[in-house]
Amino acid sequence: GSTEDTSLDGLTAQLSNYDRIDATTLRRHFVDFLAEVVPTAERLGLRLCCHPDDPPFPLLGLPRIMSTEADYSYVLDAVDSPANGATLCTGSLGARPDN
Repeated sequence: GSTEDTSLDGLTAQLSNYDRIDATTLRRHFVDFLAEVVPTAERLGLRLCCHPDDPPFPLLGLPRIMSTEADYSYVLDAVDSPANGATLCTGSLGARPDN
């Protein structure tokens, strides 16, 4: 087997996989994912929830999509179901003065 490259160059290579993923694209992918899994969660009586971004601001160039009330409203409205919920984490959400 091979080992994961944990060097700075290895991290840079991994991050380059996300060069074309902006916040809009990542949010769309997340909503598409939820649209697929939430009906099964409903049928099974499960509740899903998304933890807020930690930290709630861009990190290493990666976009954040669950950091503000507007972010949560968008995702919860896009897949409107009791099975689609939100985790409230004071550490993550409280790290932003606008929250």
